Amino acid sequence: MVARRRPAPKLTRGEANRVADDLARIESARAGLTEALRLLSVTIRREKHDRVREAFAVFLSEGGVTSTDWRAFVDGEPIRGCSTQRRHLRLVADNTETRPKRSRRKLTAARR
Repeated sequence: MVARRRPAPKLTRGEANRVADDLARIESARAGLTEALRLLSVTIRREKHDRVREAFAVFLSEGGVTSTDWRAFVDGEPIRGCSTQRRHLRLVADNTETRPKRSRRKLTAARR
């Protein structure tokens, strides 16, 4: 069975070009990010001392992401976002199957 393609809505050339330009910017940003990640990987691998690689591994395991996080980590300061805040957590559970069922007869007897 051949899937049918839905007909595209009619767009003006300007609308189509704006979307195409935005998609091109996203593709360019992805390519730049890929290149930056490659350069970071090369930098870490080329380090002569294992302590830099080990420090970077610890940095990542502690949730470090940004250059600001890295600088704080190197300076021995806490990394932003690593501290856990206790907030109210509302749990919703459907435990109707695990709860013992009370029979109607017991409910009626308990009211009297």
